[in-house]
Amino acid sequence: MKAEHRKELQTNVLADHLGKAVQGIKEGPSRGTMIFVGVVALAGLLIFVWWYFWSSSQAADSARWTAWDGLTTPAALDSFAQHKDNQGTTQGRVARFQIARLSLLSGLRDLGSTAGRAAALENVRKAAQTYEALANESSDLPLLHGEALLGAGKANEALGEVEKAKGFYKKLADAHPDSPFGKDARAQLERLEKDAKEVQDLANQPKAAGSGS
Repeated sequence: MKAEHRKELQTNVLADHLGKAVQGIKEGPSRGTMIFVGVVALAGLLIFVWWYFWSSSQAADSARWTAWDGLTTPAALDSFAQHKDNQGTTQGRVARFQIARLSLLSGLRDLGSTAGRAAALENVRKAAQTYEALANESSDLPLLHGEALLGAGKANEALGEVEKAKGFYKKLADAHPDSPFGKDARAQLERLEKDAKEVQDLANQPKAAGSGS
């Protein structure tokens, strides 16, 4: 009798669970279940989107380095740096540093030449502008920041902008006092403090000679 009663109870419990299951199927998933499924689906979508853009970014980054490796002329560097897809990228910044280096080197080399002075001044101005912009953009990279500040100082000094040059040298000496760039900047600053007039005269003398030719 007890066995039959136990069996009857088990049957009733099973029937009750089945009934609730059937009712749940008819009524659809609960609000909590729907929210959970929605969150899982959203997470999956976000992961997929992140993966897609990460893959695209990696491919684009690799392509930019490949393009950078093939740059052999100042004109090619300019074109690469100014392309909208390269602006704000590491490769674009590296190209601009190389442009500034070449412009400053070429400009300083030809400043003493009467025939080539106009082009030399243009190169030095370009170096000054590029280095000044890079100094603002490279504060997170001490080595490049130091180069940009020092380059801006040298370019402005060559243009006769002595006070402006001193400002860049001072900023570099204060920001990176123990680096080679910082020590060089301190030496340049001390020199300009003593010889500012001579530097100014030297910068202006070739200009006067060139204007009279």
